[in-house]
Amino acid sequence: MSKFIVALLLVLGSSGLALAEVTTHVTEPLKRKQGYLLIDLDLESPVAKIELVRGASRRSSAVSSAFRRKTEIGPFATGRHLLLLPLDEGNYVWGETHVPRYDLPFLVDTADDKRWSFTIERSRINYLGQLSVRKERSAEVVRLGLNNRIAMTIRDIRQTFAEELSQWPLRYAGYYPDRFFEEFIDADGGVNSP
Repeated sequence: MSKFIVALLLVLGSSGLALAEVTTHVTEPLKRKQGYLLIDLDLESPVAKIELVRGASRRSSAVSSAFRRKTEIGPFATGRHLLLLPLDEGNYVWGETHVPRYDLPFLVDTADDKRWSFTIERSRINYLGQLSVRKERSAEVVRLGLNNRIAMTIRDIRQTFAEELSQWPLRYAGYYPDRFFEEFIDADGGVNSP
């Protein structure tokens, strides 16, 4: 019985280490009129490309492409990624996520869903949330989600981006207000006492 418990602890310990591995990306310093977009990726499937569209609204299909600018990021391997991406201030929408399937392109278009819109404020770190790509019962089907996981990931964010948080205040940039973030997370990414 004791060998079983030791083996179980070793398996659980090794899986915990795998989950704790985070790939971080800090692309470049901020320029004038820019803010950082902080994205947390949790991927069960690789992502070939993510398109972020500036100047888009909920009616993005009605907006002339001349007024929209796309920023493409990727590719990303499976696993966990924390990304700081400098973007010009303004309104954005998470446009498309390209997930390869059978070595063919497969995309999920979220441009017309207000839940995927966000704002970038200059000279700030703008937290968007955690994008998860999950396999559904088989490798042929994937599920895409964007969830505010600040309470679960604030420790990782503070450890990973301590230098950036000492220079730029942290804010939630998603579509819906986040009362927890407003009440309990201070500007440098620390947790306030209730």
